[in-house]
Amino acid sequence: MLIDTHTHLFLITKNDTEIENIIKECQKQNINLLFNISVDFESNFNNVILAEKYKELYFSVGIHPSEADKVTEHNLKKIEKLISHNKCIGIGETGIDLYRNYSSLENQIKLFEYHLCLAKKYNKPVIIHSRNSFEKIMQILNTSKYKGIRGIFHCFSYGPEEAQICIQNGFKISFAGNLTYKNAKVLQETAKKISLKHILLETDAPYLAPMPYRGKTNFPYYIKYTIKFLSELISIPISKIEQKIEDNIKNLFGEI
Repeated sequence: MLIDTHTHLFLITKNDTEIENIIKECQKQNINLLFNISVDFESNFNNVILAEKYKELYFSVGIHPSEADKVTEHNLKKIEKLISHNKCIGIGETGIDLYRNYSSLENQIKLFEYHLCLAKKYNKPVIIHSRNSFEKIMQILNTSKYKGIRGIFHCFSYGPEEAQICIQNGFKISFAGNLTYKNAKVLQETAKKISLKHILLETDAPYLAPMPYRGKTNFPYYIKYTIKFLSELISIPISKIEQKIEDNIKNLFGEI
């Protein structure tokens, strides 16, 4: 069974028929589990609706750091109520993005720490977005208040040394389609150096389509290209990688 641990269906399309067709294509290609990750206030509620409609879909509760300047306390209290839903798998995506700078660092940190408090309060994994912000993220995670929080560094974009620090702190490393790019030598070296028991795969659809679709809209069923690439990169059969990722999902999220 193939698993896409990070996708954004409502960023691909808001058309119900098109979403249904995406799910059907996933079913055809034996992709039977998708984590639909929330990024703004509206997407949290849309993702609940989709999770209740499709058995393959689960969702996270959270607001992306790019929204940090716009989010309100009222909005945060409303989405917190969704965490008790039986198909909520985690908190996020959340973190710090110093690449785009859509929101101030101060507000990004406040929002990130709010999400970490939710993860601790509800004992849920946290889905971390980190761009050009590794040291700041780890500085926050290593404070005593947040010790013991587990989760995922989604769309990992750093090297082997950073990956080992994440692993030592209880986090899985999730690779997206950019792992397949010719210029992704550091990522590929990272994937070769860490144990498969710490790895997850994602599409981050509609972004970062793997080769041969780089630059085009990404879809959850393109996960098959990334897993094939990883299989060839680390010389482990696809079937073994699939099974290990299932085990890693159970280890992090419990039975789904």
